[in-house]
Formats: sequence, structure tokens, C-alpha cells
Amino acid sequence: MKKSKILSLALVAVLAIPLLLSSCKKDDLTLLTAHTWNFNKMTTNSNDEDVQTWVAFFSAMLTGATLEFNEGGTYVLDSPMAENPETGTWELSDDGKTLHMDDDAMMVVKLTDDELVLEGEEVDDDLGAYTVKMYWEK
Repeated sequence: MKKSKILSLALVAVLAIPLLLSSCKKDDLTLLTAHTWNFNKMTTNSNDEDVQTWVAFFSAMLTGATLEFNEGGTYVLDSPMAENPETGTWELSDDGKTLHMDDDAMMVVKLTDDELVLEGEEVDDDLGAYTVKMYWEK
């Protein structure tokens, strides 16, 4: 009798593990798609003046921009500076740490109900490698 209860509990535990693991991803997906994200700012780790100027320029261009992730794996990036919204596809890695948007992969630094922070590495022949962080808020 005790043996069958132990086996039953073990079976329940084994069956529950995939549900627990998939619920983490679902929570990240739910957070990502729950609302439209508003651009806040862009920063870089580079001390190079040219990189800082480039980042400041694109940060200014994205002022007022919104980013919406749809459950079907598409996104819409709308900026007051663009004539038409940019659309594409996205996918979140199983561990929720990498966001793929079209051909770009970015690390998810922070994802809460109120804030999304993405970090990407840029490599330039003249400027070298540096990272850029994009901050979005609810």
C-alpha cells in the first residue's frame, strides 16, 4: 500500500515538472503581451563619443514610440518619426532570457508588469563592440 502511494506521488511529481517549467515561460509571455510598451530611453556601455552620439540620436528618434507584442508571434513598433509602423516576428526563448525580433537577438535584462529592459550587442568595424540597452515601460 505504501509503495503504491509513493509511486503515485512520484508520478504526479514527474508529470507536474513540465507544467511548472512551462508556466515560467507563460508568465514571461503574458507579461510581454499584456499591454503596449512605451519607449523610455536607450543607453550604452561605450565611452566612445561617436557611439554615445548615435545612441542619443536613436533614443531621440524613438521618443514617443510604442512596441506591442502580439500573442501570435508578431510585433508592431510605432514611432512618431516613422511614416508607417514597423512590423515583424518575435519569439521568446524557453528560459525567457532571449528575445528574437526578426534577425536580432536581445537579452531580456528585466521583464515585469511595468518595465521591459532589453540589451543587445553591437559590433562595428570602426567602433568595436559595445552594448545598447533599451528601456520600455507600461
